[in-house]
Amino acid sequence: MNKTEFLLALQKQISMLEDDEQKDIIDEYSQHIDMKVQNGMTEDEAIEEFGPLDQLVGEILGAYHVKAPSPNASEKTADQAFFGSGNVKAPKAEKIIEGGKQAAANAAQATKKGASKIKEATGNLLGKTKEGAAKAGEKTKEAVGSTAGSVKKGAGHVVSGVAKGTGALGSGIIHVTMTCIRWCWNILVACACATFLLFALVCLFTLGFCIVLQIQGYPLLGICLCALGLLLACLSLMLLCAKLIRRKRADETQSHTPAVQGAAPYYPAPAAHSPAAPQTSGPTAVPTAPASVTRPISPLTSSNSTEPLSPVR
Repeated sequence: MNKTEFLLALQKQISMLEDDEQKDIIDEYSQHIDMKVQNGMTEDEAIEEFGPLDQLVGEILGAYHVKAPSPNASEKTADQAFFGSGNVKAPKAEKIIEGGKQAAANAAQATKKGASKIKEATGNLLGKTKEGAAKAGEKTKEAVGSTAGSVKKGAGHVVSGVAKGTGALGSGIIHVTMTCIRWCWNILVACACATFLLFALVCLFTLGFCIVLQIQGYPLLGICLCALGLLLACLSLMLLCAKLIRRKRADETQSHTPAVQGAAPYYPAPAAHSPAAPQTSGPTAVPTAPASVTRPISPLTSSNSTEPLSPVR
């Protein structure tokens, strides 16, 4: 008998004690066995030193003032426990046993039938669940597809709108930049033109002054010619600067001018010619002119207004 078997048997014999007392006793004998094993003994030798188990249990229970049970009290067999009173006979017990077996067989068969029905119901429920899940999956897939299409279409509209807005913004920025550059250039050229105009006025004043002195007899003909040349040069440069002033182009003006709504394009109508009248026989026959000539429709007049022209002679 090893340590575990001995402790289990001892705990079974002292089971009528309190749990705390049982635990204390088991721990104490477990420590004794461990100490003896450490001293060089085996578990069997250490257990044999305690003596017979019944004697040891009697001593333990006597210490706790508990009467030890007799060894023969629990040796009754099943037949003695069942037939101990003598009122029940063996044949009747056999019938009872056979009836119990039959009832157990019937119960097993009913349990089997119930299990098959439960299995069938479970299978039907699983089939319906799978079918419902498949339909729900198809509907979810359709809804997701339609939502994705709508989102894609909306994203396309947003992208196109952003692209148009970006293009318009870029064209506006370029237009403003070019306008600023043109104005700066025009201001610079206007300043140069004003400078040349001032020099031309100075030259004109100098030329007049020198002509007066030349008339009075001073030899200033060369200075007069130089002043005249400078005057012409300043006037030429002033005209050149005036030509360099940039104005708004006509195509830009037309591009920002809205077209007249409802104006129909001009298509010239062919002239209506009446068939020439037959000439009369004889030397005095005069050719006849067409009855009327229709004017072509002008884009500024209504399409219903026609005015006959006088025949061409």
